[in-house]
Amino acid sequence: MDKKTLDNLIDKWSNNSITIEEKEILMNYYNSYQFSTEWDNTVMGNPDEIGDRLFKKMDIGTPLATPTKNASFWKPLYRVAAAAILFFCLSWVVYTAFFEAPTYLIVETGKETKDVVLPDGTKVTMNVNSKLSYPKRFENHRRDVIFEGEGFFEVKSDSMHPFVVATPQMKVRVLGTAFNLKAYADDPLVETSLLHGKVEVLSKDEKYTYSTLEPLEKFVFEKVSVDKAGLTEVKPQMEVLPVQFIDQANTAPVDVAWKEGKFAFISTTFTDVAREIKRRYGVELVFLNKEVAAYKYSASFEQESVEEILHALNLVKSFSYRKEGDRIVIY
Repeated sequence: MDKKTLDNLIDKWSNNSITIEEKEILMNYYNSYQFSTEWDNTVMGNPDEIGDRLFKKMDIGTPLATPTKNASFWKPLYRVAAAAILFFCLSWVVYTAFFEAPTYLIVETGKETKDVVLPDGTKVTMNVNSKLSYPKRFENHRRDVIFEGEGFFEVKSDSMHPFVVATPQMKVRVLGTAFNLKAYADDPLVETSLLHGKVEVLSKDEKYTYSTLEPLEKFVFEKVSVDKAGLTEVKPQMEVLPVQFIDQANTAPVDVAWKEGKFAFISTTFTDVAREIKRRYGVELVFLNKEVAAYKYSASFEQESVEEILHALNLVKSFSYRKEGDRIVIY
């Protein structure tokens, strides 16, 4: 480092414009040479003057901040104070870089879908009513994000830094892949559908690997529920299923049809369809007939209204319905 660069860093330090990286360079450089016989005054400048400029910023008191050629008594204390303060500054830099909790950004979609590009280049397409939390920059050995709702992840490949998505029930760990994750708080299931690559589905504490998915496989996690008597909790059920398609050529997976603006489902109960209708259209369906609620449907819609969807479903399996204010009653 030449004297011009050193002076520039000290000026930045004094006027609060220095970056964390520049501060670390400055402190490392000064601290490594201040006790050394290799200190070259023609390059570094007078060490006492440089220390004085640093101490002015630190405000440690006039006697130590203004040594003179005649004040040789203060020089040993001056250097001890310099070492102590610089050690504190370096410790702060290290703490900030490695231990301070990262700042997380939060993206919520509301009634619209959104595309988000993460700091590593990973792209996340978020469905309605979804929430993504991620750090301003990924550090250490992993890329961790927190997710709720539904999203399609196109993960940037990085074999040295696994990408981990946390939901309240489980985690998904990948290196580079494309998958759909559906984890709405009010859904009874959490679903991970893999299009290509490979993913591991883990317990939320990462002690257990539930499954390792191959392309076009889907992991379904049924949340903890209460048994019919309402007395005990039923353990979550898990299974791996093949991805299903809405076209005969098997090129359009039903789980990512929403990315193309489609509202599609295969062998889905009317209750689950109603939940998606409320999420997508903001219209609540109330069932007075449990048998009708258990009907299963397969269909694909794009621009149809709720009334048009109900009319189409009614042609497959008959039911009656009426509109009451903001909701539709099914019976």
